[in-house]
Amino acid sequence: MYSTQISLGLTLNLALFYLIILAGFLVSRKTVYGEKTRAYLNPLLINFMLPLLIVSTLLDTPFDTLTESPQVIAITVFMHLFGALLLFLYLKTKRMKPENGGALLLCATFHNAVFLPLPLSQMFIGQAAVPLIAVHSLTQMILLTTLGALIGSYYNQESIDRKSVTRKALLFPPLLATIVGFVLSVLGISVPSSLHMVISVNNTATTYLSLLAVGLALGKDFSMYHSSQALSVIAVRQIAIPLLVWSILIFTNLAPLTKDVLFLESLMPPAVLTVVYASDFGLDSQVAATTVTIGTIVLLPLLPLLPLLLSFV
Repeated sequence: MYSTQISLGLTLNLALFYLIILAGFLVSRKTVYGEKTRAYLNPLLINFMLPLLIVSTLLDTPFDTLTESPQVIAITVFMHLFGALLLFLYLKTKRMKPENGGALLLCATFHNAVFLPLPLSQMFIGQAAVPLIAVHSLTQMILLTTLGALIGSYYNQESIDRKSVTRKALLFPPLLATIVGFVLSVLGISVPSSLHMVISVNNTATTYLSLLAVGLALGKDFSMYHSSQALSVIAVRQIAIPLLVWSILIFTNLAPLTKDVLFLESLMPPAVLTVVYASDFGLDSQVAATTVTIGTIVLLPLLPLLPLLLSFV
């Protein structure tokens, strides 16, 4: 009975997961409200709801949960550098426009570290995964301002304001929220009981609205012309990197929770943020958008297998 209840609950959660993404996709593709919805939803999530979720979770997390943060940071950095190196070497064998190659390299390097992992962790791992996702995301944002800027500068063919691009990345609200949350946690500050209801509603809403944002992004800017180029990124980002991370994790003595979070992150498709970053650096944002879309579509059918995949870590 117990396993049947779990199976039924997981099935319902997955159905809801797919339905919300589908709803966002249909709104973006079939109505005139897609662009307007994105214009309101993304800033709401990035500037308020995600930061509040991150800070509140860090404040309610026992400090010993974060004792493996150095290992999380090290594996996260290695994961990003490996993806960048692998696709960079591949691009050296191809004759491709620099703006296309740069966009593909950004997509292979930086994955969706928040919008998909957060709801997926709620389904398959639990709330305890959020602080580790925050550590992983913080590390990625630092890499985005350094390695991402290096990639953008290397492939850029135009004159851009690099200081402005770096400033926007450093002031990314979820990044600031992670730093603030860590500081307050070290100081022993906790969430006031009067705010627990607000926090609970926000955290639940963030999970579902993040999925809606993914669906809205899927319905935008897809090009069949660039789809063949995107396959090289998928091979690196969603096949080679998960295999590498898995081979590392099975030989470590990290806690099961930490292993699950790192492996889950390794499976994620390219980040939607790479489209914005590609545009900021004068790279081909259409190539980035198509790659993000294909990567996300490739991931979705695999979600029912996540419990099985996590069991091998």
